[in-house]
Amino acid sequence: MTIPSVPLGPTSDVDGLRPGSSDRQTTTLKIAQCADLPALLPSTSINNTGLKLSRADLLRNYLFMRLPTLGEQVYETYWLPMQDSLSNGEQQLMWLQLVLDGDDRVRRQDLFAAQQQRFERPEVSEADIEAYIRELHRRSAHFRRIVRPENEPDPLVRGHLIRLQDRQAVVAHPALMLLLDRRARGEADAAETARAVEYIESFLVRRTICRVPPNNLNRIFQAVPAQFPQGVPVADGLHQLLSAENRFWPDDEELRTKVREAPFYRYGLPHQRRRVLQRLEESYGHPEPTIPSRGDRDCCRAATWK
Repeated sequence: MTIPSVPLGPTSDVDGLRPGSSDRQTTTLKIAQCADLPALLPSTSINNTGLKLSRADLLRNYLFMRLPTLGEQVYETYWLPMQDSLSNGEQQLMWLQLVLDGDDRVRRQDLFAAQQQRFERPEVSEADIEAYIRELHRRSAHFRRIVRPENEPDPLVRGHLIRLQDRQAVVAHPALMLLLDRRARGEADAAETARAVEYIESFLVRRTICRVPPNNLNRIFQAVPAQFPQGVPVADGLHQLLSAENRFWPDDEELRTKVREAPFYRYGLPHQRRRVLQRLEESYGHPEPTIPSRGDRDCCRAATWK
């Protein structure tokens, strides 16, 4: 932890000025611990290397400043294991936590301000902040399976997650987190979860093939937790949401038309097109999956698929 600048008081000891060079001097301060200065008072500006803190760093420091008696226990029990397992993914997870709690408008760059406003309410106690971090730790297991799908135990769900990860479908994280959370709560089994994740994959792939602009995808997926229908199976609820007006999920007839008429290799990103072709190949059930070589892909790019 870094220690911010504090006014010099009776407990501060100035060693004095030592010559550093011919035209400058170095000041050394020793700040002793006192009753009203915590030993590990976190900074809200820079870390111990002088680098600007990330939003995740700012929020972590702010939360533990609000945990004067439970801080060490909460850090060792929940925060440190989560931090070690995510490898700098805390910021995305904390933003997802806001979205899952119903804030479908919060931007990633507003993460610290939004959470600070939430915890500054007078009724918020240490127990409330501990509960927030405990829930963050619980949901980090879902997030790890999204960003490292090889850790997903169910083969059907794992296959869809791997393809979405290959597609770099970060935009779908709010919906995926919701689905894995519903499964963990016993509201959906593995088959239902796999069907729901397949809907997300279908939604994204069909939009790419049918050349639907991706500019509204963030808004669509960020709204999923807040707008998710109640009292229906998880997969059906997601299908209902993604099929709503202005979501632009192409139907079978539109897909067939675009496959016949639209130049496939002139739209979308290369890794997304490659994944579509690999998925088509896999659908034939060959005993040895075909993974196109670089030469094959270059040859395909030169053609127009109609």
